[in-house]
Amino acid sequence: MREYFDVNRFTDVTITCCDRVFKCHRLVLASASQYFDAMFNGSFIESCVNNIVLHDIEVSAFEQILEFMYGGGISIADHNVHDLLRTSSILGLNVVENRCVHYLLERNVPVDDAIEIFKFGYATQKNSLLMLATSAVILEHVDHICRTGAFLQLSVDDLRTILTHRPYLTAK
Repeated sequence: MREYFDVNRFTDVTITCCDRVFKCHRLVLASASQYFDAMFNGSFIESCVNNIVLHDIEVSAFEQILEFMYGGGISIADHNVHDLLRTSSILGLNVVENRCVHYLLERNVPVDDAIEIFKFGYATQKNSLLMLATSAVILEHVDHICRTGAFLQLSVDDLRTILTHRPYLTAK
């Protein structure tokens, strides 16, 4: 299918993401993504239209998601793990989401993204280990993180959750 994607052969849907247009195959999108499967097979208007606009998704993350859908490979790094985690969650790609979580657990959460990743994990309640890993990074680097705008926007509940995980982290 990758070669068909590369030359826009037999494409049947156009996905617009951040002013970039991608010609895709419904079958590929629906077979890899719960989001697209529901969209194309449900009673949504998108099941009948040929142009879909995605909102709140970074184009670089969507490009990598398409790379995964068509070729099976994905490159996860500190600079893209947060966007890939968020996008894979939105699109219902559990395999990519799990790879992102494993990446974060193996390599540690990037300090600059720790609060955003923590808030994502907390809001979605998808993986308590992710929350534990980000809590550890936040607590370890609290002197740096507490000076950031993201820290100042944490709610009291968020701070309580971070501090609540501390006993589990120090018991290693």
